[in-house]
This record gives sequence, C-alpha cells and structure tokens, in this order.
Amino acid sequence: MPNLIRNDYAFGALTKALDGLSLRSKAITNNVANIDTPGFKSAEVTFEQELRAAVLRPVADDFQMMVTDGAHLPGGAVRQDVGLVQAKSQVQDGLTYRNDGNNVDVDREMVRLAETQLQFSAATTFTNLKFAQLRQAIYEGRR
Repeated sequence: MPNLIRNDYAFGALTKALDGLSLRSKAITNNVANIDTPGFKSAEVTFEQELRAAVLRPVADDFQMMVTDGAHLPGGAVRQDVGLVQAKSQVQDGLTYRNDGNNVDVDREMVRLAETQLQFSAATTFTNLKFAQLRQAIYEGRR
C-alpha cells in the first residue's frame, strides 16, 4: 500500500470505524438470528470511545520543527495513533427479557442496525471522498 494512504491518519480512522461498524453489524444480525434460541445472550460491539480517544491523543512524531523565532508556533508535528484501536464484542449478561433466558430485544436490535447502516454509509462516503482527492491529485499532477 502506498505511503500516501498508509500515513493518512483520517483514512486510518475511517478504516477502523468501518471495521468496527462491520463487526457491529455482524453481531446485530447474529442477535436477531438467535431471537428464538433459549438462553442466548446478545452481543454488543464497542469501539467509538477508544477510537475517539486515539484520534484526540497526540503522539510525538519523529520530525520536530525548529523554533528560531519567538513568533514561531511551539512544538513539532503531532500525529494521531489509531492503529491500535480494536472493536470489542461483549456478551450482555444480566439482562433477561424472557422466561427462557434469552435477552434479545428485536426492536432495539433493529434500531441499532439502522444506526449502524447510516454510520457505515457515511464512513464509506468519506472514504470515497479521500480516494477522489487522491485521484484528483494524481491526474492534475500529470498536466
């Protein structure tokens, strides 16, 4: 993969978001598929808080700017560390809605699936925009 894409932190954050949303979608569909399974416990996928923290957490870069004048901005380049973010699937224990021990609430799952699909669509749109920017830079650079 070219460094232009691999070193793009926005693209890295979008990739992690798409990974997490994909895992969440699989968990939701698994929950709905097991709605009639006695004793089945629904799964919940979380990654947003960890991704947000990684995007906002500054990590020192190898390149440090030299400050030669008092009017210069202090510090060096700051990059975001999103490569370590992993979506986590957790079984929801303690919640039981029915006598057979199953805790899947189909209405809740359908709302979560719709939210996940909207978020996935938005992340895909932003990813396509990033590739369009790269394509434009490549084609305009040929002129």
